[in-house]
Amino acid sequence: MNKHVVQSLFVAILFAFSFAGQIFAESIEGELTKDDDVLRDDEYVDFYELELNAGDILKANMTSDFDNYLVVFGPLEDLPGYTFDENQEEEGINIQNDDGPDGTNSQVLAIIEISGLYYLGATSLEPKITGKYDLEWEVIKNVCIRTETGTIEDGDETHSNGSFVDWYEIEFEAGILVYGNVASDFDSMIVVICPDGEVIENDDDGVGLLPAIDFDTLETGTFKVGVTTFEKAEQGEYILTLYTSIYNSGSVTVGNSGEKCEVEVEIAEGSYVRAGVVSDWDNYLEVETPGGEFFSDDDSAGDYNAYIHFIAETTGAYKFSISAVDANVAGDCEYYIEIFGGAGGPITPSGGGRGNLEYSDYSGTLKQSDETRQGGQYIDWYEVSASQGQRLQVSVEGDFDTYIIVKGSNPGESWEDDDGGEGLNSLLDFTCPSTGTYKVGVTSLDPGVSGSYSLRIGVGDSAPASTSRPGGNQGPGEVFEDMLDENSDTLPDQNGKLVNWYEQNFEEGDEVTITLDSDDFDCYLLIEDGDGNLLAENDDGAETTNSELTFTVPASGSYFIGATSYEAGEQGAYRLSISRRSR
Repeated sequence: MNKHVVQSLFVAILFAFSFAGQIFAESIEGELTKDDDVLRDDEYVDFYELELNAGDILKANMTSDFDNYLVVFGPLEDLPGYTFDENQEEEGINIQNDDGPDGTNSQVLAIIEISGLYYLGATSLEPKITGKYDLEWEVIKNVCIRTETGTIEDGDETHSNGSFVDWYEIEFEAGILVYGNVASDFDSMIVVICPDGEVIENDDDGVGLLPAIDFDTLETGTFKVGVTTFEKAEQGEYILTLYTSIYNSGSVTVGNSGEKCEVEVEIAEGSYVRAGVVSDWDNYLEVETPGGEFFSDDDSAGDYNAYIHFIAETTGAYKFSISAVDANVAGDCEYYIEIFGGAGGPITPSGGGRGNLEYSDYSGTLKQSDETRQGGQYIDWYEVSASQGQRLQVSVEGDFDTYIIVKGSNPGESWEDDDGGEGLNSLLDFTCPSTGTYKVGVTSLDPGVSGSYSLRIGVGDSAPASTSRPGGNQGPGEVFEDMLDENSDTLPDQNGKLVNWYEQNFEEGDEVTITLDSDDFDCYLLIEDGDGNLLAENDDGAETTNSELTFTVPASGSYFIGATSYEAGEQGAYRLSISRRSR
């Protein structure tokens, strides 16, 4: 088979840090030949493998001297053969495009709903066409998603249909459109209980036996989202994915003589926008960008209905104009405008940026086909550009004992970490000593280990914000592993209690969560402002004798976090974790 394996994150790749989220881009000069695979109507085709995650936006463009055609199949284990039969659409997502938006050239633009392996096919409209082509694609990660992994098993709560069910309580604001799906090996169902008691459920509206659901949040409140099974006896593992959009909809009346109805919407750069009109007459949709550019559609949604989707290139007011194709037509119609992700909007990508760092998130898998280190550990490499004096933060979470290696652009520049993150996860946070390309290696502590992982890379314009008062030893980033001992400070008027102080710069409105864990002493947390005023304290807010507190930052500036003990004179090792959610 003529498959082109594109490991977009492990080979040369264009990294573009942007407000819209991380963009992975690839450009290919290809050629259709008689030696290529063929589709079922004898069209020659080149396939490119893409590992995509739920919430990714895939945008692909193909240009050539012949009438070309783009197809996307997935998620699949592998191509089922040299040709696709009629059942292929039932096995995975099938996205196709012929002539949009430029003459006989093709473009696909879609949100990926289920993580997995996809095949992007470059082919022709007519059979047995050969010739050279240019293919470009981008994978843009800026859609707000929430993913939950779980297992339906004995002991779970029982749903009204008698099946086991896992429930998730999620706060949604009014006016949001929520999409959800479940990937599983069993015949699964999604159930949603709205704050007013309305129940929404779906079995098989997704791919194959996978359920998919969408609903409007008509009110702000707690929604219960449940994953269950269609058959009572079924059990197994699943992945629940939810992603949301800002949703505008309504009814308008189009008058005679070509009268238009306009809807103006503020849209952020990088947002993925879908808009359409539904009526029983031939409608027309036109969009004017903030820069004065126009694009339009007549019948892309079928049955005389218009549909447009695009990625917003600038932030500003976009005008959606609805009209009739025929000047003498008048009537009512429904319209909708869905806005996914983008900077500055009310949707914040899960795990969004903190402080002055701009974050990019990746997902990968260590496997036997990867590069192997001398010790027998598999390793995946990523590249990121940074300047001298910039802050670089790298963290990895996985279902194995992770390990990070970062190599600088100059000989001798190297950093490594095993368990600087939570549990067996890794974290590095340092100031870049030189300008250039830094190579980030994700590997495992033990040899021969395979497994999935999540990588986060943050680049900022200043050194790590975490510093310490005298006596406080700084750990990597916002996770500190330290000791209360004879080198620590003492708290005045506290019978000689030992304390280590950590300075953090917070922004007004940040929600900060701090945990202090120790097996050696009864933990106690303190927070003071830059003038030494006590703002919050906690003894046993976490499990057992550990401490945890959450507070909202009243004003931007420096704050000091004190790690101490409940009883005077206690010493020992501890772990201090600091996380924040920007307003």
